[in-house]
Amino acid sequence: LFDLKVILQQVLEEFDHKHLNLDLPYFTTTIPTTENIATVLWSKLSERPDIGRLDRIRLYEEDDLWADLTAETHARRRASLTRRYHFQASLPAADARVQGQTGHNYALEVTVEGEIHPETGMVTDIGAVDRVVQELIVRRFTDRNLGQDPAFASRPLTGETFARLIWSLLVKAIPTGRLHRVRLVESDELSYEYAE
Repeated sequence: LFDLKVILQQVLEEFDHKHLNLDLPYFTTTIPTTENIATVLWSKLSERPDIGRLDRIRLYEEDDLWADLTAETHARRRASLTRRYHFQASLPAADARVQGQTGHNYALEVTVEGEIHPETGMVTDIGAVDRVVQELIVRRFTDRNLGQDPAFASRPLTGETFARLIWSLLVKAIPTGRLHRVRLVESDELSYEYAE
């Protein structure tokens, strides 16, 4: 791990405190999106056989937005982009003898996979994804009792069914790319993923 850290520092030093468009040759004709930066880093790290076989790169643009490249997606000029959203909702009390509800702070990770567009450098329009998720998920469920949502009138309310419902609401609404996965985080110890 120490050797890997040294190599990573050597590679990343070239990018540190640089104006990506003006100071680096990789972005003279390419937009330095998170996806494109990850692609350049993949190429530079794969030239270093002393680190072993490169399997995955995750590059964070911010805490709630990151791009992933794998050997398979890189070879096909594809990547995935994940955005994390937050909302609060409540559940009916687990014990039927107890009235009331329990509150949860959910984190929802929405991952879109697709080709890195040669002109925009993006897998998807993240602004459009944000609008879709806000409209279809965050506004619908924030500060609501999930047990009163019509979607749960005919199905049990579990983390699994909630994650699957979110998938079904988003899968055809994502503007470009393909919905790859949704991950619903209920706590540090408990999360649910759905993908097809």
